[in-house]
Amino acid sequence: MLTAIVCALSVAAATAEAPAPKEPADLQGVWRLESVEVKGEQRPPLGGGEPRLVFDGSKVLYDGEEIASVTADPRSTPKIIDLTFSDPKRTMEGIYTVEKDTLRVCINIHTDGVKERPQDFSTADKENPRVLVFQREMAEAADKTAGLTGFLGLMLGFDPDKGEVTIKGLVPKSAAEKAGFKEGDVVLQVGDVKPTTLVEAIDAVRGRKPGSEIVLRVRRDGKEQEVKAKVGVMPFALAAFLLS
Repeated sequence: MLTAIVCALSVAAATAEAPAPKEPADLQGVWRLESVEVKGEQRPPLGGGEPRLVFDGSKVLYDGEEIASVTADPRSTPKIIDLTFSDPKRTMEGIYTVEKDTLRVCINIHTDGVKERPQDFSTADKENPRVLVFQREMAEAADKTAGLTGFLGLMLGFDPDKGEVTIKGLVPKSAAEKAGFKEGDVVLQVGDVKPTTLVEAIDAVRGRKPGSEIVLRVRRDGKEQEVKAKVGVMPFALAAFLLS
């Protein structure tokens, strides 16, 4: 009898101390980002595309590349999720819920100093939470770039006096930096578009298929030249408003 009680207590203790699964089954698969809530306002993904995340075990894939790792505890209330992004290295704490084929994640984009995990899915009048709403897809698309928004990594500005679009900076390691664009270049033409506004220049890039080539005509030091670049993919952190 004593032996049976000891065994029962041992099993109960082991069950209570069992670690939460790091790869919950309800998160696995392909998820298409439909909207992001920022300060109580629902927005489509930046750039108007359809970014998709693939949860594969503890890995999170985007454009076929691993961009983060995930750990989660579906036993907690609310369910806990942590996303650790690799570039730059940072961990965002959040909560999540899966209802049928809809995944909602409320994540805190503040990763420095004291962190505060969201306790609900409210973002109104709050600076750091983001609510991401995904829809499940049955299979990963053969074309990993399907629905993704084109991106070069140009930080553009507009000079209203001259009516010119200029390059104010370059995103490090981006396609724009690799192609040789320079801060101060004046953008005269993007593909077939001769932009007269900042929006026209941005849309001309975002509308291009990732992986394709695009030629920009710029004026540098008073001389015009063409610069060819391979269109990249808008980073998920930008598309999902995960940057403060």
